[in-house]
Amino acid sequence: MKTSDIKTREELEGLFQSSKIQEIADSMRNTGFDKSFPIILGTGPWTEFPVVVDGHSRFEAARSIGINDVSTAEKDFDTLGEAIAYAIHVQRDRRNLTDGEMLRAIQSLDNQRGRGGDRDTETGRFIPRAQGCANGEATKSSVKTARMLGVGARTVEKARTVNRDADEQTKEAIARGELSINKAYEQVREKKQFAALGTHQRTDDGLQTQIELHELAHIFPPMPDAEMESLVESIKTHGLVHPITTYQGKILDGKERYKACIIAGVKPRYTAYMGDDPLSFLNSQNLMRYHLPLEEKEAILAEVEKLQVLRK
Repeated sequence: MKTSDIKTREELEGLFQSSKIQEIADSMRNTGFDKSFPIILGTGPWTEFPVVVDGHSRFEAARSIGINDVSTAEKDFDTLGEAIAYAIHVQRDRRNLTDGEMLRAIQSLDNQRGRGGDRDTETGRFIPRAQGCANGEATKSSVKTARMLGVGARTVEKARTVNRDADEQTKEAIARGELSINKAYEQVREKKQFAALGTHQRTDDGLQTQIELHELAHIFPPMPDAEMESLVESIKTHGLVHPITTYQGKILDGKERYKACIIAGVKPRYTAYMGDDPLSFLNSQNLMRYHLPLEEKEAILAEVEKLQVLRK
């Protein structure tokens, strides 16, 4: 089939963005287009003409070096959702999907369900265990999607929360491989927790300013509910022992103490960080304080090192 006659569709084309198109093109220059691996074109009532379902990278590589004829095979699908599911299936069988690809795949599948999938019920609000919070229970559609992607249902629920509530900058960072779905979910959840606590005003030289989290404060994960309960009770009894550290007018260190103060009804106290290395300060204040598994601490250290390079 002539490459000029092949059509694509946005919902399928954007699922998997290969970084190896140039590598594939270089191979094709030496060996030509391998006809034993045809480009799969989808047909059905959902499309006016056959469109690429699998083989976008090979198609783009062939077109980029002027190969005009490629082998194709048609496969019929009743719906666009079935075509998307097939594309995910064949890609998953070939390799592990990146978090960026997984995020796009889940969004595409949910879009085809017409209502964005079964919604994640988390509000991000801190709820004491005594209230019987049933967070984390997977929905039926998340289980189905998880089986298709070869991941846990909870990962699908977290991805849905990120797709729904994260800003575009966060989603782009996931697509570039700079942020995981899990880390993005923690950031989204934390922002929702702060929003649920309500607006708190602090005084800076007589001016009333709204307190926010500094972007660096997201490096460390939110405190588990049981530990937050203990911190709330401690602050109720003893008050805030260590003030909250701000940087550039936002909370740098002490985000959990801030949340506990609001829940306990205790007015937070602040001190400003005046140094020039907020990352190292944050790391020194928190790495030993947090009760984290060794592998998670190592991941945090790696992220700190990466951010230090980016901020230079």
